Amino acid sequence: MQNELNNISNLFFRHASVQPDAMALHDGAQTRTYGEFATEVRATAAYLTQIGIQKGDRVLVFVPMGLDLYRVVMALFQIGATAVFLDEWVSLARLRLCCKLADCKAFIAPWQFRWIGFFIPEIRKIPLKPGLGFSRKQTLETLCACDPDDTALITFTTGSTGIPKAARRSHAFLGNQFQVLAEKMNPKPGAVVMTTLPIVLLINFGTGASSVVARFSPKKARRLKVDVHLQEIEAYGVDTIIASPYFMIKLAMGAEKKHFPRLKKIFTGGGPVFPEEAALIQQTFPEANVYIVYGSTEAEPISSIEAPELMRRNNLSDWGGLCVGTPDSNTELAIIRITSDALYHTPLADLLQPEGALGEIVVAGKHVLSSYYNNPEALKQQKIATPEGKMWHRTGDAGFMGSDGQLYLCGRCKEMIWYENQWIAPFIWESAMQRKGTVLLHDGQLILVLENDVAHNYPETFPFTITRILRVNRIPLDPRHNTKIDYGALRNILKLN
Repeated sequence: MQNELNNISNLFFRHASVQPDAMALHDGAQTRTYGEFATEVRATAAYLTQIGIQKGDRVLVFVPMGLDLYRVVMALFQIGATAVFLDEWVSLARLRLCCKLADCKAFIAPWQFRWIGFFIPEIRKIPLKPGLGFSRKQTLETLCACDPDDTALITFTTGSTGIPKAARRSHAFLGNQFQVLAEKMNPKPGAVVMTTLPIVLLINFGTGASSVVARFSPKKARRLKVDVHLQEIEAYGVDTIIASPYFMIKLAMGAEKKHFPRLKKIFTGGGPVFPEEAALIQQTFPEANVYIVYGSTEAEPISSIEAPELMRRNNLSDWGGLCVGTPDSNTELAIIRITSDALYHTPLADLLQPEGALGEIVVAGKHVLSSYYNNPEALKQQKIATPEGKMWHRTGDAGFMGSDGQLYLCGRCKEMIWYENQWIAPFIWESAMQRKGTVLLHDGQLILVLENDVAHNYPETFPFTITRILRVNRIPLDPRHNTKIDYGALRNILKLN
């Protein structure tokens, strides 16, 4: 079984032969059964081979989440090429940077993006620029024999801790991640899973579950068509949703008094979920078990908590942090002192914080990414290598382990404020302000930033002194999930850099 997991294509094609009439994917515009989709993947693999894409080639795939994206990615897996995946919300500057980092042989995108690419030097340099077409007359039946350490997929971090890093996922790593996530989410043949998260589709293909892609662009999050997705839940008998907190909160707000008896499991992650938000989701979908999953690009999952338990901890300031649950059984976790120094060869024992103390969350495990592509500096900055060969990942998140065995999150380490001999976590106070405000340190002074429509000024509720209050039209959020405050963008708006 482990050899098969080293290439997820094996599992996908096996399910296609066993259940050819089961729905593989619906993306809002098109629907394919496993049999139909497998045929199209094989035809695409034949086409890509004919135009010169070979095993080991890196191919930049800039396609919106949907049937075409996964047809291309699965075809690249079949021929042993590496899919370099970019989210459609990326900026031009980020696109150019990612092109430089990945050094690809081919660029696959819809015609409008390929046309724009002629004006971007980094894309013009890429030798092959095929479209999304393929011929059904020829199919590639063979599956490339890949070594476990061959690179299957390269994705990019959000860059919230600096320049985005190219996360190199080998076939073995994808297999390990598949095992851990499948254990957590337990999708099976016959399950119908709605998702906004790209990697989840690969897990579904490996387990034989049916996927409903909730298509919306985080770049245009305010245009989310909640009614359309609620109709899809009913029409396709969705029993599981795996989606970002923003999507789930908007879905819950739009569902009103609708009833979804077939919806049994909800997993949400990619950004913080505060107790009142967990309550909204759980109360809107009472038949579902709601899980909040904490993780990152490099380590997914790290921990999880069920909504009722999070709801019980409704005053974050009492706890000192946001409870993100029990560490996953596959995850080793430690808390080290907060520092911006590179710690690659520093003994972990020299870094550990006392029990219960605040620090940076670091993790290790078979599903924790151990390397980046073409970025030795990121490796030195983000990893801690032990003499016995274990690689620890620095999450960049501040937190602590409670005496109750639960992990508590306090926000990004770089946004923690050391003030009057104590750590202040703006992240915790943002919950009380429903992400419509935060606290910044500038020139030694604490500044409260609020959106213009917030009537309450809040300073009397803080156990620290606010020097100034500044107002903005809107607090900027991260472009990937719309759940975390983009502090860099906020400082630019306020001209505090």
